[in-house]
Amino acid sequence: MQERRKHPRTSIDLPVTVRFSDQHAMALRMIELSAEGMRFLCPIAPEINSDVKLRFSLSSRRASELRLLANVRHLYEVHGTPGTPPDYRYVVGVNFVNPNETERAMMDDFLMR
Repeated sequence: MQERRKHPRTSIDLPVTVRFSDQHAMALRMIELSAEGMRFLCPIAPEINSDVKLRFSLSSRRASELRLLANVRHLYEVHGTPGTPPDYRYVVGVNFVNPNETERAMMDDFLMR
């Protein structure tokens, strides 16, 4: 099968704050990152094509915090994955919506390490 992604994914375990349109902000776990989007674990199932606001940092410096808008593209239900907390029922895949040059540069720098 041919790979359709333009950018490789990097497995990762970082905190991410996600705000769904009709929910309060939730502290969740990012599990993959690429220049175009991310996947995170989530206890609820957001609507496909809905927008979410993301806030996360790629280093311990506060100045490196990213605040991005993203669109939900994929949703997978988790079935007894070893090491997955029971409150995380879904893996959510999102694409970033128009990150600016600085945000892209920060992600590229982090992903190139």
